[in-house]
Amino acid sequence: MEKKLTLDEFSKPSYEDWKAAAVETLKGAPFEKKLFTKTPEGILVEPIYDGVAPDAAIPGFFPYTRGISAAPQPWLVAQETSAGCAGKYNKLLQSAIERGQTAVSVKFKGTGVCGGLKELSVEAVKTALEGADFSMLALFIDGGNEPAKVYDTVGKAIKELGGNDRAIPGAITIDPIGVLLLNGTLPKTLEALYAEMADVTKRSQPCFRTVGVNAAIYANAGATAVQELAYALATAVEYLRALTAAGFDIDTAARKVRFTVAMGGDFFMSIAKVRALRSLWASIVKACGGDDESCKAHIHATTTRWNKSSLDIYVNMLRSTTEATAAVLANVESLTIEPFDAAARKADDFSRRIAQNLHIILRDECQFDKVLDPAGGSPYVESLTAQLAEKAYALFQDVEKSGGMAVAVLAGTPQAAVAAVHADKMKQLEQRRMTLVGVNVYANPVEKPLEKRECCCSKKAEENAEKQGCCCCCNEASVAVSAPKLEQVRAAEPFEKMRNAVWAAEKRPQIFLANMGPVRQHKARADFSTGFFDVGGFEILSNAGFKDVPAAAEAALASGAEIVVICSTDDTYPEIVPALTQAIKAAKPQTQVVLAGYPTEYVEAFKAAGVDEFIHIKANCYAVNKALLAKVGINA
Repeated sequence: MEKKLTLDEFSKPSYEDWKAAAVETLKGAPFEKKLFTKTPEGILVEPIYDGVAPDAAIPGFFPYTRGISAAPQPWLVAQETSAGCAGKYNKLLQSAIERGQTAVSVKFKGTGVCGGLKELSVEAVKTALEGADFSMLALFIDGGNEPAKVYDTVGKAIKELGGNDRAIPGAITIDPIGVLLLNGTLPKTLEALYAEMADVTKRSQPCFRTVGVNAAIYANAGATAVQELAYALATAVEYLRALTAAGFDIDTAARKVRFTVAMGGDFFMSIAKVRALRSLWASIVKACGGDDESCKAHIHATTTRWNKSSLDIYVNMLRSTTEATAAVLANVESLTIEPFDAAARKADDFSRRIAQNLHIILRDECQFDKVLDPAGGSPYVESLTAQLAEKAYALFQDVEKSGGMAVAVLAGTPQAAVAAVHADKMKQLEQRRMTLVGVNVYANPVEKPLEKRECCCSKKAEENAEKQGCCCCCNEASVAVSAPKLEQVRAAEPFEKMRNAVWAAEKRPQIFLANMGPVRQHKARADFSTGFFDVGGFEILSNAGFKDVPAAAEAALASGAEIVVICSTDDTYPEIVPALTQAIKAAKPQTQVVLAGYPTEYVEAFKAAGVDEFIHIKANCYAVNKALLAKVGINA
């Protein structure tokens, strides 16, 4: 009888054994340089984490790193209903509820927030929420810069619909600093809005949270996870001071706070961010004298907008899946998944349904609502969480030492710091050291721009409403306080603009690949060049290769292409490049000649021969494409 092998019969390799094997595989390349990577947060990620993770408290117990509940809890499906007209809003809401929505989000244009119902009135809210059973649903309200008026209006509408506004779980987001950062102005002073926060907090039911801390705005501006956490904590502490100054004890004040975080493309960093937020908030509240219950961080998550693109739009489905999975594995209390086409246009029934179905798949098919902190105990996740918390707390302390978050925001300090990080990330994207699939790698140059959709409030047939923008924030007539805006940006925007400019041109510009020698000689750089210039939307004219310079020059000129890229190997370039470049320039001086590669010892000589540009792994892909498009008359 054949003996079955078991794991016990295999020896466990040590870290040193693994490292020795890895060093041998690298064939002389430096181990630390090749296998260790540094995140934008400055955290060094190791290739392997050996040993056992440090002990952590079990879920449901201080410091709540592993979750605020000792038992698995399903997250609230909190998809946003995007419609300006109350009637249309109600239709979309009813459809969402039928498909599994468990939380309702309400906001209003004219209160300094983006999108929302056009009319802030009891009748409009009644129309929008009619048929919603709030004995089964949570309610999340965005108070904007009119929190008391919004709270009173929604509460009165619910009462007139027959509901009990004192028994509904949820929150009204009162986040003056967040609104100020988004708009750059407030029609009221921060002190006046703090007073409204205190008033609504006093009048609200105990389980209804009234203090919003929107950390997602930092992620959507390109911030690191460290910045998102630190600025969120500093903002929350600012609000705690305002409420305690108004007479609330620390426990009441802390229990009213609700955080919103954005889940980004780094799967493990997103999980660690939520876990670190819980532990940091618990430590801060405990230091302020709060009890264990008030130390619990209540967290809503949303998929980030920063990495979404209108190019290769369906890739956004994959990005959102990664982000949503990270959120539920990190045990957030509620989650919003934006439709995959939100970066390009108003969502339709299909894109809304795909987003909502992702909740259902993660919950009912993957059964992630049945597990509690599955990442807990992983040496990598625990290490990442601890390092992230340490760095975020250090930055939080810097903000506190400078006078607090309000002082910092009015001075523009966080805004400048986030803008600097975003600029660095954009440089990495332009050089393709950071990847956005379909944007700066694996681009589809023949992809047509998506057709825009009008929102319901622009259609005369819908309640005879006035045409207006779908997602614009209304400018306030009066300004009581101002600060530099925290610009909400998407990383793909410059690339989208470039590709759209190409699509708007009468003809796609062409690039001729002068592939020299047999396939094995030119293929690597021909493939690289194709991918490089696909990003700019160029039409690539390739071939099987040329035996000599005269044949290549003749074909290049006959193609009519205004740009020629020479592709071969460094050791063949000295013989090929000057002759081919001069032959092309002599017949057609305006032709741009590009060399695939950067043979350092010959660069100056090749420039003297007429080579206009070099493309290589360290080249700025965006800048080169944009410059060459300008050469052929397309300003992107």
